[in-house]
Amino acid sequence: EDTILFAEGGGQPCDHGVLRVIPSEVNDVDKLSLQNVKVVDVQRRDGTAIHHTDKKVTVGSEVNMEVDWKRRFDHMQQHTGQHLLSAIAEQEPYKYNTVSWNLGTTISHVELNTPSISDEVKLEIEQKINSLIRSGKPVITKVYASKEDEGLSSAHTRGLPADHTGPVRVIEIQGIDENMCCGTHLNSLAQLQMIKLLHTESKRGHTLLYFVCGDRVLNTLQNALEVQQKLNVLLSSPP
Repeated sequence: EDTILFAEGGGQPCDHGVLRVIPSEVNDVDKLSLQNVKVVDVQRRDGTAIHHTDKKVTVGSEVNMEVDWKRRFDHMQQHTGQHLLSAIAEQEPYKYNTVSWNLGTTISHVELNTPSISDEVKLEIEQKINSLIRSGKPVITKVYASKEDEGLSSAHTRGLPADHTGPVRVIEIQGIDENMCCGTHLNSLAQLQMIKLLHTESKRGHTLLYFVCGDRVLNTLQNALEVQQKLNVLLSSPP
């Protein structure tokens, strides 16, 4: 309630943004040139969002807050994509449960409780997910009064933080999955655009499955094309 910026948690990095500090005595014209202070990190401490900034801000200052929307939307695409990937992976005939996940700077991964995944199964899961994305199913946010609420019985969870009190938030992908989650998400699978499952790695008997969603798919393709073009120049020879 004390910020519009997401504090790191649930496997998702924090938002970045800008605080526009309003001087104590200011008129409407002065507001056009307010001091800009970058928010470079947001952490949760005992239910309070702690903002780390690149400049000092006087305690009690009045500020306007602006979120870095490009970063926020990217995280929304990756996080909703993870929910959808985990939901499909745990269904029959795969039965791969997600043990953990990480939203990386350029690619993300889920840790699945299986020693390996074949390329054929990986492609099959990818095709199922992209078909659901094209269906445009809504992504719905539900809020329950407390962790004792009976309505939470159908939601998946890896557990709430030890210091959690108050309402509990559940993200539902209509007809597919319900998961307790504090992160930021899309309104519809259509906004996810697409998913591409990448390589896998083995880890303590589990499998790390790497993926990109949305704009990151296009970025990955663009990077691959640029590498290919450079290789073509290096390897080409005159007739």
